Amino acid sequence: MDTFKDAVTLIKEDIKGIDEFGNPIIETSEREILCNRLDVYSQEFYQAANIGLKPQAKISIHAMEYDGEEKAIYKGIEYYILRTYLKDNLLEMVLGDKIVD
Repeated sequence: MDTFKDAVTLIKEDIKGIDEFGNPIIETSEREILCNRLDVYSQEFYQAANIGLKPQAKISIHAMEYDGEEKAIYKGIEYYILRTYLKDNLLEMVLGDKIVD
């Protein structure tokens, strides 16, 4: 079994309604879980850049702890969760930014 050495805060944003101006009312919840840092390989970096994404970090968590969050705070920096994939009982997450043209 893996020993997790780092922590990540997963951020969930739910739309709870619409205000009087038509803007969504967003409720944000955060929870901290344990994770392991993984390496972002150059092939992943360049493939992601081709579709407007900039991977910054890669982590693994227990798959059962993921609830569809779209953002995470890792090492004090807020990232988008760009990609997730299941590997055995672990979920690998690629964290990064979306490049805007």
